[in-house]
Amino acid sequence: MIDPTPSKCLRHRDTGGYGKAVMTGPVWTGALTIGLITLPIALYKVVETHDISFHRIERGTSDRVRVQWVNERTGAEVSFQDLERGFDAGGGEYLTIEPSEFEEVPNGRSKNIEVLEFVNLSEIPPAHFRTPYYLGPRGKEHAKTYQLLASAMEHSRRAGVAPFSIRDRTHLGAVYSEGGVLTLHTLYFADEIRDPHREVDHLPTGGREFGDAELRMAERLIDLLTTTWNPQKYTDARHEQIRRIVEEKLATREMDALRQSLASFGEDAEDGHGEDHPQPDEGGPTPRGETDRNFPRKPGRQQEKARKEISALPRNELYRRARELDIPHRSTMNRKQLIAALLRAANS
Repeated sequence: MIDPTPSKCLRHRDTGGYGKAVMTGPVWTGALTIGLITLPIALYKVVETHDISFHRIERGTSDRVRVQWVNERTGAEVSFQDLERGFDAGGGEYLTIEPSEFEEVPNGRSKNIEVLEFVNLSEIPPAHFRTPYYLGPRGKEHAKTYQLLASAMEHSRRAGVAPFSIRDRTHLGAVYSEGGVLTLHTLYFADEIRDPHREVDHLPTGGREFGDAELRMAERLIDLLTTTWNPQKYTDARHEQIRRIVEEKLATREMDALRQSLASFGEDAEDGHGEDHPQPDEGGPTPRGETDRNFPRKPGRQQEKARKEISALPRNELYRRARELDIPHRSTMNRKQLIAALLRAANS
């Protein structure tokens, strides 16, 4: 069984590795305006993606592969400075738009989210919801106003509709409160939502083709499967499988490095030369009547480093490495026995 604690080497967006979240900070700062009330706020991401990041490399090497801009007709590389935007006018012709023409368009950045009206939150169809953000007060001095607005909006079960601009795009947002936290959910505009009756084939359009008994049976089936919402029950199985593959490869690489480190120590210990392995003077008396072969030598630097590295590992990691090396009777060993067995296996 793979250690459930994810490796710090597996990094994903918004974190410094599994189990070690990195505070990303606000993605936008401004103010929320409701009538005569203006509240300085900051926008924070709600969703944290756990995607494992892979780079493209040339097979058989560790060389990264880069993407280049290439002219389709000549095959020559094009520098970024020589790129411009072109709209496909058809027939292989393009309409070019100069940067100065884009400058005439509003820059798409606003410092204010102004609520224009309130609607019942239940009236907004789920298909319109896009991306959620937390709203937080910009400073402790604004906490009272924030709490007041959050409490009033949560009690009313209404959402404030507010258009705003961020990252060179105009958005429509719904501001609502849940659990004492203000949330801004960006919405799709009405013309972005496709009509299901035009997009979905074979939708029934006539009257009911089923009876009341069939309807009651379907409702009983729904009641039978109804439970309390618990999102922790569900995980991304594919992501976990990919993570397990990477974890196993990382563990194998770590064990190979450990074997090499301990093997080099073993060679040093057998050689017995150098300041790290002092020997009795040739022909001199053997301490306590022992032979040279049994004279205890001081551990070398590499051996001592390897011993410290293994001794610092928790038991579950020691056991995992023992399993990788197929050490017999490992399940009956205590921590000290696992350490000794790993050292013996590395030198064998």
